[in-house]
Amino acid sequence: MRPTRALALLTALVVAAALTFGAGTARAAPTLSVGMGIAIGDGMCSLGFFAYNADHDRLAVTAGHCATDSGQQVYTLGGAPIGTVVSWLDDADPDRDGRYNNTDPRGYSLIQIDARWTIEPFFADAADPEVGQQVWKFGERTGQTGGTVTDIVNADEAPRYQLIEARMVVLGGDSGSPWYYGDSAGRPVLAGMSSSSDFDDLTASSGQAQAQTIEGLHALIAGQDNDWTRGFKIWVDR
Repeated sequence: MRPTRALALLTALVVAAALTFGAGTARAAPTLSVGMGIAIGDGMCSLGFFAYNADHDRLAVTAGHCATDSGQQVYTLGGAPIGTVVSWLDDADPDRDGRYNNTDPRGYSLIQIDARWTIEPFFADAADPEVGQQVWKFGERTGQTGGTVTDIVNADEAPRYQLIEARMVVLGGDSGSPWYYGDSAGRPVLAGMSSSSDFDDLTASSGQAQAQTIEGLHALIAGQDNDWTRGFKIWVDR
């Protein structure tokens, strides 16, 4: 499968987001986009996707290891406040060289979005990919990269353990970035969220990347059953 018009549009959206947050730029209704860079504490990650809950709070999701606790403030890379981490579940601790393996449980960071921001949900649907399917990701560190799904790991296990593996470049700063593919109509379908990789550089043959399956991630967050996650739904633009 070749990149579709929808995937090209995602690139344009992220570029537009970068312009929105440039120094000296003033917008009455600044926009947040999937894949854009965000800062929580001292770390840089990527925004994965948007969601809402039973109270219709506007939410965004990134990786569990991107935050360290609920209550943290979230910013654009230009320093503009986006919102607050309102529900958080950490990933397992990585091994001594800072890497995760495919038996480690994963978490999430759920962000309530400040009212002044508009959002671009972008994805037309959300569904896990299949082994052998081509997928792409868009993250702050390496932009758009693509690869082939090599495995769906722990598909029958609890949601915290369900992972997609693909030979696709993901580096530090891409954590939380969305994985996606095009459906039969060329619309972007959210497939997962970047959580780890063993890549050292941009050489696609050098390693594997892992993403939480989107269906497992939805079940994980909705299953927390707190005020922020109750009735959790992924926000798609049908």
